Amino acid sequence: MSPGHPLAKVLIVDADPAKLGALRSALAAAAYKVTSATSASFALTTLERDRPDLIVSGARTEDMDGVEFCSIIRSDPATHDIPFLLLSGPTRPTPWAVAQAGVDMLLAGDFVVSAVLDRISKLLRHVVPGESGSAVPEPGPLPAARPASASPAPRAPGRHPILSRARVRRGIRSRACPGPRSAGARSRDRSGPST
Repeated sequence: MSPGHPLAKVLIVDADPAKLGALRSALAAAAYKVTSATSASFALTTLERDRPDLIVSGARTEDMDGVEFCSIIRSDPATHDIPFLLLSGPTRPTPWAVAQAGVDMLLAGDFVVSAVLDRISKLLRHVVPGESGSAVPEPGPLPAARPASASPAPRAPGRHPILSRARVRRGIRSRACPGPRSAGARSRDRSGPST
């Protein structure tokens, strides 16, 4: 990086302290500003204070999985455009879950620091460091200015509104999906309507 440009900020979220330490030192050596967390809820509060240019998450954090964490990030208008790299390890989530969550890049397989650094540089290729994770703008009309009086509503300490909404939504989703049908119902469907 040239001295005139700010360093790209990367947030790493993983439950494994050894993996966090290895990534933290490798990214610092590669001239990135690094913030790390072992839980997604702590990472969400970190996002309120200091927005990164990229989020790297493991498949599991202390309080939720990486796919769920990404869907929470995507549901917030203030963070929906931050690039998200998911490190899945040997067990990978389904492609449907990854696509639904909005993961930008999935790195499956064994943890290799050089491969993670390569994916990070690819994801940050079109991001202007220090511009709060925004991509390089395309020419076009300028967005309307937000009024100075519009400020975020205060919230109760210790509760993250996006995390709370996601847990409520997850409960609704599980009730909306019916379970497997009974054997009797399947046999009635095959035999046709009774006369």
